[in-house]
Amino acid sequence: MGKTEELETLITALEKEHKKLREMQGVIDTDCISRQAAIEKILGQPPEPHYPSWYAEQIRELPPAVPKTGKWIDHRDEGYVECPFCRSATNCDGNIDELHYCFSCGAKMEG
Repeated sequence: MGKTEELETLITALEKEHKKLREMQGVIDTDCISRQAAIEKILGQPPEPHYPSWYAEQIRELPPAVPKTGKWIDHRDEGYVECPFCRSATNCDGNIDELHYCFSCGAKMEG
């Protein structure tokens, strides 16, 4: 297979994945849901093969998760701040106002 054919195959594969992501975007953008709730919903079903749209419908039925909002635990004198929910450390050069979300768990931070 030549370079052109390899590139065309890769582009086709990427276009298919992009289409799948666009189809799922409605589920992702509509509401924030709990990962654990999604896992329990899917694994609580009989172990039969289903179409992706079936899984998407199961997830759409889940209620929105309550968003986590908090304040960073301040360790800026040591060069970082800490998430009060997951305890993940994030480098901070001193300007805490630019860190709006925890990179690990997604919690919204208000200072």
